Amino acid sequence: MKERSAHAMAASEIRRELKKAYPTIKFSVTSECFSMGNSVRIHWTDGPTADQIDSIVKKYQYGNFDGMQDLYEYNNCIDGIPQVKYVQTSRTISDTIKMDVKDKIEKLYGIDMSDERAVMDKFGCWPDQLVWRETCKNDYSTV
Repeated sequence: MKERSAHAMAASEIRRELKKAYPTIKFSVTSECFSMGNSVRIHWTDGPTADQIDSIVKKYQYGNFDGMQDLYEYNNCIDGIPQVKYVQTSRTISDTIKMDVKDKIEKLYGIDMSDERAVMDKFGCWPDQLVWRETCKNDYSTV
């Protein structure tokens, strides 16, 4: 029987942990091997924040790249769990959630989000940036 690769085992463990922590959220967990390394990518829509997921999966990454010194530091090696060089997380926010957030901002601040200049004057950013900032910090697991 063929032995499974470290990146496949890490992906499998990450899948198991995420399913246990967030049983109603569908995660895409893929792994790959490349020259001088391997990685696991995790993607989901709505649900928990990236920080919440990172707190679960960061132990599966055995280090990090230091761009100032142009080197990879092996500073998180943990015996007993499969680890990879990079673990990347990516959350997409659905249009439904974006519209809900937009409506809440309009009601809370009495502002028309279609008036880009008014939003820029009040918040210092464009309407889509404001919605993005709000969605990044909220957990939509129970929506």
